[in-house]
Amino acid sequence: MNGLVRPLWPVVALCLAACAGRPAVERDALPPEVPAQERAQFEKAVAAFDANEAGNARGRFEKLIASAPDSVLVPHARVYLGRLTAEQDAGKGADALLALGRLLPEGEPRTAARFYGGIAAAQARRCLTAHKVLPEFLDDARRAAEAAQAMVGCARGLDPLVALAALDRAAKAAPESAEALATSAEAPAAQLDLAGAKQAVDRFGAGALRMPVRHRLAELARAAGDQALARQALAGLDEGAAVPMVAPAAKRIRIGVVLPLSGRSRPLGQRLEATVNALRRTAEDGLGEAPELILRDGGEAASAQAAIADLVETEHVFGIIGAFDGTTAKAAAEAAAERGVPLLMLTVSDAAMRVDGPIWRLLYTPVLVARTAAGAAMARGGKVAAVLRPETPYGEVHARWFADAWRAGGGQVAGELTWPANKPDWKAITARLAHAPFDTLFVPGDPVAASLALRHLAAAGVWAKGSKGRFGNEKGVREVIVIGTPEWYSDDLPRLGGRYVQGAFVPVPFAVETARGAALARRLGGPTPTAFDALLVDGVAALVQAGGRAASEGVDAVTALRGLKTEGGATPGFDLSARDALPTLFLLEVDDGRFTPAR
Repeated sequence: MNGLVRPLWPVVALCLAACAGRPAVERDALPPEVPAQERAQFEKAVAAFDANEAGNARGRFEKLIASAPDSVLVPHARVYLGRLTAEQDAGKGADALLALGRLLPEGEPRTAARFYGGIAAAQARRCLTAHKVLPEFLDDARRAAEAAQAMVGCARGLDPLVALAALDRAAKAAPESAEALATSAEAPAAQLDLAGAKQAVDRFGAGALRMPVRHRLAELARAAGDQALARQALAGLDEGAAVPMVAPAAKRIRIGVVLPLSGRSRPLGQRLEATVNALRRTAEDGLGEAPELILRDGGEAASAQAAIADLVETEHVFGIIGAFDGTTAKAAAEAAAERGVPLLMLTVSDAAMRVDGPIWRLLYTPVLVARTAAGAAMARGGKVAAVLRPETPYGEVHARWFADAWRAGGGQVAGELTWPANKPDWKAITARLAHAPFDTLFVPGDPVAASLALRHLAAAGVWAKGSKGRFGNEKGVREVIVIGTPEWYSDDLPRLGGRYVQGAFVPVPFAVETARGAALARRLGGPTPTAFDALLVDGVAALVQAGGRAASEGVDAVTALRGLKTEGGATPGFDLSARDALPTLFLLEVDDGRFTPAR
């Protein structure tokens, strides 16, 4: 086998567990003695968690812990905080949850902490830990399916027969999940040799996994010329379930890609065209056979509409993904809605999102950026925030959403200062800001302006604190949490800001400094990938995953996409139950002149 082609079953199985988003097991039952006010606080926090409002949820859980530290709800709240951490960094979340599980007494919070810690360990590829923790949940009807699929997905060190045993045990505990678990079993079954397949049929051939293990044995028996064994393997299956002597070739999913190869956004289109070509060269993408990508130009409104019409009516694509600016987005959305084809959009256009149809936006929004910034700062102890922004619609919108998120999390907003677009007096602006009572500073804007603002603020004695703090109790120095917007993720920030931007936080949908980002860079080759590259690649993967779901469940493309949740790509993943499908962002910190994943 080509050394570049990875075995598929670990990756596919991990997607079945991890790409489904939060494990849909339970909302923790509340003890009956909980006071009404604490119960209401907790339920509002859980509602924010369920709505994927990570910053809001974190702030509410932390407020509950601070206001009622002796409440019986505190262990439950700490479990939710660990889960929120795991959604941003699976490894950190696993550490936090498993440590919590060791500290808590017997009871539901301890059980939940160990379960979600095991799931997070699997997502972080800490397979030895996952395989040690998760087996205890294989007999738990509520948790068995998720535990088994996570174990199988984290395949390192897990023998295919052990994987099948875990799935079989889970299917017995949770028979309503047997069909999904049998689907998960197809991947490890495909790794069995003839001797292993015989053992699998002996052990699992009469239960929920009978189809995949018997089919595998029949396939291997035919390859060995043993037709009698093949017939024996298929005995007892439902009529028509036997593997044909010659399996039909899998049909490659056809995906349309619309990029601005002309018009004012042509540079972006050309950049993404190179990414599409790199994907075409990739033999395996971890989700099965590589899709067929059909590229069209959509640099003008008319050409975008024509491209979508051609992709649907002539090329018969499963779905479409594309990048659209303000001049083309609405026209493209209308063309897709008219034809009922799923369209995943890289666009800032709100007008496109108002079109009624199967339209999703994969790009981050001001709401997401502001909520992520607020949640990250509150998680680091922020209580009182100030905003420093440009006098632009961009700055105004981000400031408004940040203030709303901050107040929703129980924080106070000290005030807002602005700078004019032309020739701001940074010394005067930062001198005013330095005397304001705040511990958190949100600065939406470009990296050049941000570096200038932080330089002048440091001159007034206010410095970015970072994860560890830098100055201790040094006289005349005040440390605050400083957080910006994704535009800060540029070499310009550390280059121009130097030590003055040390410790600043930046929310981003993609970063080459993460393990996921580095993997994408190796996969694509060429220039360092951008957020647009990563979102395009993960969007294509989402369409491939939906194609598999459509084929297995017999549903159309729109139904297959709705509600789909993906993880494990170069970005945080998508939740297609919402039209703005990017639910969260990564967090970076400037450390020693470079960006690093925040601690």
